[in-house]
Amino acid sequence: MAERIHVSERQLARLFKTELCTTPAAYIESVRVEMARNRLETSDESLVRIAITCGLSTTDTLTRAFRRQLNTTPAEYRSRFRTRQ
Repeated sequence: MAERIHVSERQLARLFKTELCTTPAAYIESVRVEMARNRLETSDESLVRIAITCGLSTTDTLTRAFRRQLNTTPAEYRSRFRTRQ
């Protein structure tokens, strides 16, 4: 990302911290989790497919990211979302 906007990685990190109060890695993870959350709500895709499509590579990575961001697993999230409808 830094290369694309012609700044150093350190400068990019500073910009993220100042403007978004987060790190580039945390921001990217939150975007990926949001994409996965949307797919869990709107599709019957497998967790493997969702993980790969959202850039999280494995279900383990997806699960860890979900736990960090939402304090739940993707399967629990899908189950609770469907129960509410």
